[in-house]
Amino acid sequence: PALDLSAAAAPSFSSREINPEDKPFRTPDMLRRAFAARYGMKVTENAFLRIYAQHSYRNSTFLNDTLRNADEWGVTQGGFRLGLYPTEKDIITIQGDVYKGVRDKNGTDADFDGQNLLTRWRKTLNEKSELVLQVYYDRYFRDDPVATADELITYDVDLQHTYKIGNSNQLLWGLGYRHVEDHVINRINIGLLPSYRTLPLYSAFVQNETQVTDYLKLTIG
Repeated sequence: PALDLSAAAAPSFSSREINPEDKPFRTPDMLRRAFAARYGMKVTENAFLRIYAQHSYRNSTFLNDTLRNADEWGVTQGGFRLGLYPTEKDIITIQGDVYKGVRDKNGTDADFDGQNLLTRWRKTLNEKSELVLQVYYDRYFRDDPVATADELITYDVDLQHTYKIGNSNQLLWGLGYRHVEDHVINRINIGLLPSYRTLPLYSAFVQNETQVTDYLKLTIG
């Protein structure tokens, strides 16, 4: 869901610590500890910023009352969202996240980490027309010492234009391009071929939305 950046927010903190040996801990939740903090501020009259950080650690599941699986894991994550309002007809959103974690896989640590960055520009052309341009970057890396390591990088660009026709019709069309780079690091026992490949994807669409009644909309596209 979208964040409301219209006003500065007070800092917020929460944490939780659970003893994994306690009986109530042996539930489907399995959360050992968790921490989260977020803060919002008004940078200028036309700029609002929110930042956050969180950490969670889940203990291994239980086969029975005494025997555990080797599947505990934890992750630390942080990010931000910047809302810019340079004019009455322009809204710019910039947001990103970084995270790093580790999984226990049969007694061996399997690391994973990732980063993403999104920029969206929403431009009101007139009372009937609006343009939205979005650029997105995502990187994910997973290192499994038992199996393989995999790095997946995604670049994505989307353009959408909305135009109102009369009082009951809205025409929406868009173009998109996605470029994915998948790099696999093969181990001795397991391998995927090819170890490196690129996956380009082009897209386009057109649709029309008609307000039939106050409670019914018809979309054709």
